[in-house]
Amino acid sequence: MVRVVTPEAAGAVNAIDVETVGLGWDGGPFLGWHSGSWISADPARCQLLIVIRSPAQAENAATVLRALEGQDPCIADYTHSLPR
Repeated sequence: MVRVVTPEAAGAVNAIDVETVGLGWDGGPFLGWHSGSWISADPARCQLLIVIRSPAQAENAATVLRALEGQDPCIADYTHSLPR
């Protein structure tokens, strides 16, 4: 079984979370539960990368974004993919 989550993204960022139950390979073999997160951003276009994983972090990120006043940071927002 595999669960793949891709967040809403803004800017030159790619992100994915993967959770796996079973047998697999990720830099080495595994049996059981395994999870991993991968985030890549183009450093020429992302001087600031903001990763939001919870509503509390979203509130803090909103404060940071207001302080940036129009600059375009790269954002990976996982709050829309949280279980309800």
